Amino acid sequence: MTNSKLWTPQYIVIISITLLFFLSIHVINSVFPIYVMSFSNNPTIAGLMLTAFMSAAIVTRFVLSLYILNINFRKTIILNLILLFICLMLSYDRESIYFLLLIRFIEGVNFGIISTILATQVSYIIPTKQTGKGFNYFALATTLGASLSPALAIMLFHSSSFNTVIIVTTILVVLMLVFLIFVKSFQTPATQKSLNNKLTMLFDKRAILPCALMFCYV
Repeated sequence: MTNSKLWTPQYIVIISITLLFFLSIHVINSVFPIYVMSFSNNPTIAGLMLTAFMSAAIVTRFVLSLYILNINFRKTIILNLILLFICLMLSYDRESIYFLLLIRFIEGVNFGIISTILATQVSYIIPTKQTGKGFNYFALATTLGASLSPALAIMLFHSSSFNTVIIVTTILVVLMLVFLIFVKSFQTPATQKSLNNKLTMLFDKRAILPCALMFCYV
């Protein structure tokens, strides 16, 4: 980008959506095992709820890397937020273990797709000279969402019910959909060479060291 300004309207909207998204997802993640324990009385099943979510997110990010250059970011996020909204509504007042596991798996797919697209889109919005600062603020939005969500989730769950957590989360999803009105349609510039060389896209040697360091750090 030739423009060196970081805090453009598009950047502000993407940061806001990122904060709301990580807040909403981790609110559900914080209370789902507790909710399942309340009627199943089985810690293993409660743990499976988070396992299903994270497994789906990991596999989705791996597969999405093959098609990231072909998708329209804005439309994909909207479709996945609508699907997330439906999943949240379907989990309202439900106590079926297998049904909730399916819902968690789908929500994990949503998380993998949306989080990957948000990170990719913000990388194209940030000016080259502001790369470090731009990604730091983006990471701060994800961290704030993830750190504030447990306190909010536990407060809502203990003061009211799991259904209240679902309602609050759906409101956040609707708010994100409203914010997406102000996001420009975006698609990465794909080349025939990059589309054909899918194996290289999956395993980029340059990413091995940063990934290993991040894995050990976390």
